Amino acid sequence: MKFLEVILPVPIGRSFTYAASGEMADAVQVGCRVIVSFGASKLYTGIVLSMSDSAPSSDFEIKEIVERYESVMKDMHLTLDVIEQSKMDSRRIAEIHEFLEQF
Repeated sequence: MKFLEVILPVPIGRSFTYAASGEMADAVQVGCRVIVSFGASKLYTGIVLSMSDSAPSSDFEIKEIVERYESVMKDMHLTLDVIEQSKMDSRRIAEIHEFLEQF
């Protein structure tokens, strides 16, 4: 099982932890897009910021990702520079998601 830090297009300036197991854990990598559940009933497309084999210490339930986002640009991944910048600026996260929705 892998634990993923994922940014979502929500107005909260932080990432969220999700899990990926089995084939899904092998399919995801830093910079790829994943579909995750958020809250009680919403699905969002998020971007994987980082991955770890160790579970973070948290009181929150860690949900599994729903699936890896497949699209025409499935092999295109964000550069690490863009990902690092997005960690510092939540407005940039929304801009990245808006750009990716064009494809």
